[in-house]
Amino acid sequence: MIKDHKVRCKYDPDQGTLLGVRHYRQFLRRHGDKIQSMKASKKDNNRSLWGTYRNMEIMYDVIYSEVQQSGVGKILPEPIWMDVDGNKVDSEELAFGCKVAIEILHPNHFVMGDETGCNTNMKTDGHVVGKKHLGEAGSKGSNKRAIATDMHFTVLPFTNALGAPVLCAVIFASDNKDGKIKSDWITGIDITVDAMNGDSAVEFVTNNTGTGKCLPRGPTCVVNGTNVPCYVCCSPHGGITGSLLTDMLRCMDELQLFPRTNDLLPFLLMDGHGSRFELEFLQCTNNKDHEWSVCIGVPHGTHLWQVGDAASMNGAFKIGITKAKEELMSAKEKRFMSAKFLPTDIIPIVNKAWAKSFANVAFGRKALVQRGWNPLNRALLKNKEVMDTRLEAEANNEDALSILTRVAAVAAASGNAVIQVNEGKSADVIDLLVADRNRAQQRQKALDRKLLAANATAAYDRTKKLTSGKMVVSGKHRLSTDVMEQVTEHVKFKVEQEEDRHQNKVKKQKVLMTKVEKAKAMEETAWTTDQYKAMVQHCKQDTDPRMAKDIAGLKAQWMQRKGRSSPTHLPNMDAKEENAPQLQQQQMMEEDLGNLGWDDEDAPEDAFAAI
Repeated sequence: MIKDHKVRCKYDPDQGTLLGVRHYRQFLRRHGDKIQSMKASKKDNNRSLWGTYRNMEIMYDVIYSEVQQSGVGKILPEPIWMDVDGNKVDSEELAFGCKVAIEILHPNHFVMGDETGCNTNMKTDGHVVGKKHLGEAGSKGSNKRAIATDMHFTVLPFTNALGAPVLCAVIFASDNKDGKIKSDWITGIDITVDAMNGDSAVEFVTNNTGTGKCLPRGPTCVVNGTNVPCYVCCSPHGGITGSLLTDMLRCMDELQLFPRTNDLLPFLLMDGHGSRFELEFLQCTNNKDHEWSVCIGVPHGTHLWQVGDAASMNGAFKIGITKAKEELMSAKEKRFMSAKFLPTDIIPIVNKAWAKSFANVAFGRKALVQRGWNPLNRALLKNKEVMDTRLEAEANNEDALSILTRVAAVAAASGNAVIQVNEGKSADVIDLLVADRNRAQQRQKALDRKLLAANATAAYDRTKKLTSGKMVVSGKHRLSTDVMEQVTEHVKFKVEQEEDRHQNKVKKQKVLMTKVEKAKAMEETAWTTDQYKAMVQHCKQDTDPRMAKDIAGLKAQWMQRKGRSSPTHLPNMDAKEENAPQLQQQQMMEEDLGNLGWDDEDAPEDAFAAI
């Protein structure tokens, strides 16, 4: 019986003695202060691979150096300890994070951006912590109504190193190729505010436009006394694109929010989204007339280092969005309005959530300190999740020079400054130095071989698309001119590839047309398999089945297609696609003030009758 039990339990004597449930329970009881039995929480595998101590350390080294080189910060004479308020303290116990070696001189020029995707569909909203509902006893839960209108939009907040918002961008989902959106989408319509009448449409819009009014517009930020209006635009899927991001930077430059000098550039920190690697954005940020120092952080680690992903920022914003949608749904029910959301409802929803999250400077300051961006305290290197990934070799790493210096100091303190080279710790250090020199020689040879192989792989590199992961692996975080050059090469390769594909298509079409002309000059009864294939292919449409292989099947297909009109002519090699117009921010023009989606001047009173 015991033998049969071990077989059923898959007991393997080579793996040791099989422990039972009793031993497992006693083990948990003895070590209950350290480990417990609990439910497992799923974690993205990429986060575990990228959010490591080593990656965060390299990120801080590179980005802090770029902050100093852009003129936003300066190197301190000696690293100091700083607390959560940015004040200098004397000990590590009173400090937060690691020692600060670089001081931020121009926090207004240090900007961080992070887009957050939203949807008006209430069925996908999570539970608001602390909110309870009454329900029937014994039931699984309380049922609540939810509007399922599915409209995706994106909010992109820009925050400076003071924790204050710089710009709020709202991106609608629209298929308009010209990038234009209705003016009432830009202003929004707050149905909870009573509208003031006006003698004309222009006066009506003027009286009702502004914060706290019926047409509230998006959140307005104040930067150094300059009002920065909400940037409202659209894209096919309601997400960020390189063109939109470029135009946002242009908008901030036009307002002169970040005066440039020979020693000072605005610094932008973002994640590695694909829009950051589009050629238009790279050309804009590397243009000497309006240059930006742009860096990206560790991919798949934004939950750790990105300011906008903090619970006090993005978390509070998502909760605010949920609450605002619930309040708007209740307001629609009280006014007997249709239980669905409209594009004009998005701006009022964003306004309510913005005030409780990204507009709160205290929340921004907290996120900056905890993520190591002001002060530059490398705070994540003290984060438990990051420190758990630290290797013992990194924790106990001590180079030969440090050991030699310590040995010399001990020898000098003891009065015996002579260092033994044949035995003891000094001899070990000398061996390490010799080994380091040998390794350096080997590395130099490897670099020489790598240089020779670089020319052979240049053509292959042109085919590869640059991503944030490839950049960070190579130790780069700055979207500099060399990144722009690599993206340019990739774009050129794609253009050449498309031209080759087009030329091959034209060449095949010409060969086909030669066979068709030859077949038309012959009697149909004299056609061979090649002539039937050419004519069947010539008259083929997208919905037609595959070409038959035998001549009987080709004849049957030709009888079905012979009555069709002649297909379109050959592709024109000289025809070039027109450049799509750039998606620019839609401004409220004076002639558009009266056009909020209504047909006549008397429409505003009717449109707001239900409010």
